[in-house]
Amino acid sequence: MSEQNQDHWDFYFGRVDGKPSTTFLNLSLAQRAPVQGFTDCVYVSVKMQAPKPNGLSSKEEFEALAALEDDLARVIDTQGGIFAGRVTHAGLRDFFAYFRDGGAAKKALLDFQQRHAGYAMEIGARTDLDWEVYRGYLYPAPSAFQQIRNRAQLMQLQAQGDDLGKRRRIDHLATMPSREAAEAFAEAAGAEGFQLDEITDEGDVARVRFWREDAPHGIDLVTDMIVGALDGAVGRYDGWDCPVAKT
Repeated sequence: MSEQNQDHWDFYFGRVDGKPSTTFLNLSLAQRAPVQGFTDCVYVSVKMQAPKPNGLSSKEEFEALAALEDDLARVIDTQGGIFAGRVTHAGLRDFFAYFRDGGAAKKALLDFQQRHAGYAMEIGARTDLDWEVYRGYLYPAPSAFQQIRNRAQLMQLQAQGDDLGKRRRIDHLATMPSREAAEAFAEAAGAEGFQLDEITDEGDVARVRFWREDAPHGIDLVTDMIVGALDGAVGRYDGWDCPVAKT
């Protein structure tokens, strides 16, 4: 659909009710949510026919689910809706879209349901003035958002022939609200094997540059730890960088 072509769509792994999940969403909507007038969130929950044992989608069902999603996207577009994203978990694929009139959208989706009668599905709507479904359920937490960035960075390294399993110095950057907070964070990072490069004062914030030897293929575990520590210190993780290491 047109929205999907214009905006930035990506995915991340997580857990819903303690079970593995994957979320695919339009990240660009965060810049304008809630969209004025689009007050109703409509969901379509589809029971997959051949999920993996962990409840996620399988290769065997990929084409059928892709065709179903393409058809749903067309319906959303035709009805003037905004396709926000989908979550796959526990043998279900749940789609979410925002409309000006959720009741009218539900009626239009009945034809869609009939076209895909081989799939058991539930269609519902709720008023969501603040887009809580998008902001609080679909949108990734800081650690998951960093994993999206990590994946893009790893793909860039691979494109240059990098051996992602090779350990090397990986530099990190974080922003803290004060030098005192930066020094406390640097001390805590040191306990996890990180080396302090420098702390610089930049206006009302302090930036911490630090590093550790790691292999890029395990970067998610590293950034999860850093983001978790910064969350408690009211800081912000600004990312990592490393040289290309070929075999």
